[in-house]
Amino acid sequence: MNFFKKQFNGNEFMIRCQCALRRISAQQKKYQTHSKTFKKQIIELLQNNERDKAFDKCTLLVQEDYKNEALTELIDTIDELMKNSEIIGTQRICPLELKSACGAILYASPYFPDHTEMMEMRNMLIDKFGKTFPEECVNSKVISPKLLSRLSSKPVDSDVVNYYLDNIAKENNLATEESKLPEENPNEMLPADASKCELSRLLDGKQNNKYTFGVLTKNIIGKIKKGGDKVEAYISGPNNTKIIGEVTDLHDGTYDIVFTPPYAGNYLIAVYVNDKQVEQIGKLHILEASSLDLNKCIIEGNGIKGGYVNEKQSFTIFAKDSYGQTINHGGEPFAAYIAGPNDVKIIGDITDLGNGQYDVSYVPPIKGNYAIAVYHNTTLVQSVFNFSIQERNVQQQFPTVQQYIQPQIKNSFIPVQGKPGEHFIIDIGSCSIKSGFESVGNPSILTPTVVGKNLHQTSGFVEQDLYVGDEAIDKRGILSLEYPMQKEPIDYNSLRSIMKHSVEVAQGHPTVVVTNGLTPLQMKINISEMLFNEGIQSIRFVDEAQAISRLYNKQSCIIVNIGGMMSWVIPVINGIVYKDISQKLPIAGVKCTETLMTLLSKEGIILGSTSSEKEIARQIKEAIGYIQVDPNSSIPSVNYSLPDGTSLTIGNSRVQCFEPMFNPQLCAMNCNGISQMIATVLRSINGCTNEIIFVGGGSLIKGLKERIETDIQQLLNFKINVIAEDNRKFASWLGANLLDKENIGKVITLDTWKQEGALCLDD
Repeated sequence: MNFFKKQFNGNEFMIRCQCALRRISAQQKKYQTHSKTFKKQIIELLQNNERDKAFDKCTLLVQEDYKNEALTELIDTIDELMKNSEIIGTQRICPLELKSACGAILYASPYFPDHTEMMEMRNMLIDKFGKTFPEECVNSKVISPKLLSRLSSKPVDSDVVNYYLDNIAKENNLATEESKLPEENPNEMLPADASKCELSRLLDGKQNNKYTFGVLTKNIIGKIKKGGDKVEAYISGPNNTKIIGEVTDLHDGTYDIVFTPPYAGNYLIAVYVNDKQVEQIGKLHILEASSLDLNKCIIEGNGIKGGYVNEKQSFTIFAKDSYGQTINHGGEPFAAYIAGPNDVKIIGDITDLGNGQYDVSYVPPIKGNYAIAVYHNTTLVQSVFNFSIQERNVQQQFPTVQQYIQPQIKNSFIPVQGKPGEHFIIDIGSCSIKSGFESVGNPSILTPTVVGKNLHQTSGFVEQDLYVGDEAIDKRGILSLEYPMQKEPIDYNSLRSIMKHSVEVAQGHPTVVVTNGLTPLQMKINISEMLFNEGIQSIRFVDEAQAISRLYNKQSCIIVNIGGMMSWVIPVINGIVYKDISQKLPIAGVKCTETLMTLLSKEGIILGSTSSEKEIARQIKEAIGYIQVDPNSSIPSVNYSLPDGTSLTIGNSRVQCFEPMFNPQLCAMNCNGISQMIATVLRSINGCTNEIIFVGGGSLIKGLKERIETDIQQLLNFKINVIAEDNRKFASWLGANLLDKENIGKVITLDTWKQEGALCLDD
């Protein structure tokens, strides 16, 4: 942090705006006086038949008129900035809706050196948003075309000067040459000039799909010409392709040009306006049509991993194109062949879901080793899958329905003792605490952030009053489970018990704590007190977003962290975390679990509302839930077996429970969903990165990547690169390990804590 850098003051900026407006008003009065003087001089010169001298004097008049028009434009601009001065002060990146106004001040102020207040505004904006901000505004073309033309350093067009002269002469009944311009506003009547016109929307397209780009027409003085000009487009491409674009005049200065590229490859576009070629040559790349690429297809599901005799086994084929995108239509000739012991031959039953997904099912009749081969026509897709089928002792109630068994996996890893002086890393999440020594390479202790309190203190069912983590979950039938990180406010007394369990092997060791950049200071204080009370030697707080960015070696990226209670969208640009434009959503794994319970009750499956029953719902969600690209499409029901043998038939609930993340209104929340939040951040950073990194346990749900990619394409017509690595549940811990080794982050020792207390923490 640079403590010597002058901070942006919203009130000071607002005062500068007010002073600038007063100076502009005074300057415009001077221009009006000058204009009258110039016109008198021009009339005298015309009366003396000195048109050449009158022309020179009129040129000065036009230049002053242009500056006066520019100041008129700036009045509205400064007024807008004045109203939003406080908002500017809270942002690290200029808000998109204010970029045009900021750009106008940055561009115009050097043309008015006597307007010191405007120059001061310019300097404050550069200090706020960086030295490259003026260039960024010009390059992004957010500055008003009229302002650009009125302050242009190019000589005034002679036709415009003659038009002024003719009008002055006519107003004073003086003889004049024939006017070279129509007797209307020259800004409106000048024809579009090819040298001023621009091409837009030249994005990548797809073969055999209609492609649309735009042409913005302007006249010689840079004024947007609102329709009526002759615009033609000629496109050349691979295989000597020649196409004439279909032009539509939108009568607002823009023209849509449509063509259908027959081949993939590079195309060149030449646009002619009023029979003259536009200087800008359009260049675009057309991608191959979304045809099936067998090398990109994915086959997933328990049915290719193993199963039980006489039980329906299932897996899914995901049809992908060459870019890894799911093909959103059916009709592909997939076939699945299953071979087993004793010459068992089975043809899989394939259900085409019509969205690029194909569900395959089969029933193995005997136990033994099996193999599955999936073909598209006669071509093998991926490789042959080998697995074994076992006997099951318990007779299944619904043998014709896909079967899932509730997993009973211990979450806690085996604690590892650290070497003397070795650093201990801890990542505190709303659902679990990941911790361990740095040399192990991954968190060796995973503790669910749950405590179980004894419901039967006098019955002898349990040996103690409080259980922590996995022990609490194992005894959930006789305990009341509480999740301290999911309460508002956080239950720090219960969290202290969990922390004690998580860091008991870390006594005497330096500790690294991963925190979200928006973590309240009070939480850092409480965590510091807990850790130092447990014998921790020192604490280094590491920013979670920086840690993830470092782990994946992405200087610029957008991190989508879906945890238990919250979902975050945090941009990192050139290594800097932009908290001000980060987005958060109070919907994540826990809310999806609660939604699943509500939906199941509508299907007639009542799990109850106790904490132990919520844990069952969470396990159901993680075992059979997934996210669909099209949330309205129906899915087949599945059978889910609980440990006590109870069988549950579950339908659309396993898909619909995730929809509140995309549409919070389903939970009566008036906020944006996860896709809209990503789109908002992308707009705020002007699309300077397309790298989207998924992290957190909630991001492990199947189908999330495809849904986000589809939503962003529909919202922004922008292709993103989603990174969803297998290690993403522990990404924060792994990244913190790297930052710690690079000594990034402030270290607080026990002595410093005793002397300074909370004052040594950064807010």
